Amino acid sequence: MDARDELDYAALVAAYGPTAASWDAFVREKLEAAWIASYRSATAWTTEVLQIPQDELVFLFDAAPTLKHAQESGDDRIVALWGRSRAPEQRRDRARLGGFLPNPGAWSRAGLDRGHFVAHAAGGGLGLNLFPQLSALNRGRSR
Repeated sequence: MDARDELDYAALVAAYGPTAASWDAFVREKLEAAWIASYRSATAWTTEVLQIPQDELVFLFDAAPTLKHAQESGDDRIVALWGRSRAPEQRRDRARLGGFLPNPGAWSRAGLDRGHFVAHAAGGGLGLNLFPQLSALNRGRSR
């Protein structure tokens, strides 16, 4: 798959007819490989995509920049994420959350929030689920 191509999700669903019971197998067998192939075709370095399950979520995570000490590749990153939403099991760990982007008002962090790939209310935790996000976008104030 070329990075310029987009996955035709409607066609995939029509062809394979996933149900609630077969959803996990559909994602693993039909979507994961396509997501990784698309990412690799758009990436200049040799990737190291790991599958990291966390509760009901599965992160596809490129750890090549750290594992291979490949500075030209930038930062480790989330390639794709999928799973099932659920109610959070506990309250936010505000102390741990505060350790990500400490002092967000500082000059290097100005205008950034602690974004979540999956909202806390939908069962998203911390760790891999956090990323620096423009405040205006995170708070719905962007164009």
